[in-house]
Amino acid sequence: MRFLGTDRDCGPILELAQLQRQLKLGAPVTDGIVETIAVAQIVGTAHRAGDFDACFKPLHATLKKRIEEIQHAAPSAMDEPIDVIRVDRAYFVSDGHKRVAIARTTG
Repeated sequence: MRFLGTDRDCGPILELAQLQRQLKLGAPVTDGIVETIAVAQIVGTAHRAGDFDACFKPLHATLKKRIEEIQHAAPSAMDEPIDVIRVDRAYFVSDGHKRVAIARTTG
């Protein structure tokens, strides 16, 4: 599914649980470390594959509208940390999907 009004199809987002089943990975380890990561290292989601494509563009009009509202009304929200699960050098978002979507859009 494509983001409304775009001509680029990013394909489906990677979902951690699906990869764990396919690759027979063990349970993820969350270590509670706070660090800065590059947005490009965020490759998927822990549980919202039905809401975003692989470019973190929302798949539903209501979600698109909510992201736009956050972007315009609360730019300070971008300073809030997100929760991710690390697998090797890639990250899967657990909390903060909308902030990642805004970061991807705004660079």
